[in-house]
Amino acid sequence: MNRKRFLTLFIAIVFVLGTTHMKYGQAFTSNKNGSRNSPGIPVLLYHHLVPEKENPDPQNSGIVTVESFEQQIKYLAVNGYKTATLEELEKYIQNQKDLPPKTVVITFDDGYQSNYLYAYPILKKYGFKATIFVITSYLRESPAQPNSEEGFAYLSWPELEAGNDVFSYQSHSHSLHWENEGGPAIYQLKSEDIKGDLVYSSQLLGSRYFSYPFGAYDERAKDLVAQAGYTMAFTTKEGVVRPGDDPLELKRFPVFSWTKLRQFVSIINQQK
Repeated sequence: MNRKRFLTLFIAIVFVLGTTHMKYGQAFTSNKNGSRNSPGIPVLLYHHLVPEKENPDPQNSGIVTVESFEQQIKYLAVNGYKTATLEELEKYIQNQKDLPPKTVVITFDDGYQSNYLYAYPILKKYGFKATIFVITSYLRESPAQPNSEEGFAYLSWPELEAGNDVFSYQSHSHSLHWENEGGPAIYQLKSEDIKGDLVYSSQLLGSRYFSYPFGAYDERAKDLVAQAGYTMAFTTKEGVVRPGDDPLELKRFPVFSWTKLRQFVSIINQQK
């Protein structure tokens, strides 16, 4: 190759590499700016529902009355909000899908029967979707009698099937939902035991998304969740979800027993 041809080829290569680097830099900057400028999507977290007159423990922060829940869902519907599925949220995080400003995601942790008995008809009435993160070892073969087990009965497989036009079902682990003086199980058990539990729960439900028991996680837990095949995992840290967020450390807004409508509205309008 003569010197002139070599110089021409060298200049061409430098140009291509420089153009590619510039495009990558622009895309990365655009992604960062999009993430920073996006108002974000609030992901709501509920646990157990009970009619106000039947509430066995009004001081329990995780028990929201059916009346309050319907008031909150009605507010969303009347004010033009729509729900996104977790699949849509995942694409939003990856900058593959835009979601309207008035979008929320509704989730439930643990898998209480009350989610089907009370949340299901309310959500269906207003045309909303939601996700239940299920502790799969707690799933029953047949439905519990209403108001049994002090009102804290868990879902059954038939109820999962009956509610799947509104709910999607994802993993809250199989049997990691316990803690003692040493802390949550996910901090104590061997990595292979945690991963085995996560894989088994995923296989039972066909799930790709996870919610950390008690909101407890660390870098090891995140790695094990990823190794088990999950592509998103949710915490109990408060904040909206934005494009570019760490998909294994997603924030949610817990809705508590004492959350009044004005506080709920403030959560929905979060911009942080």
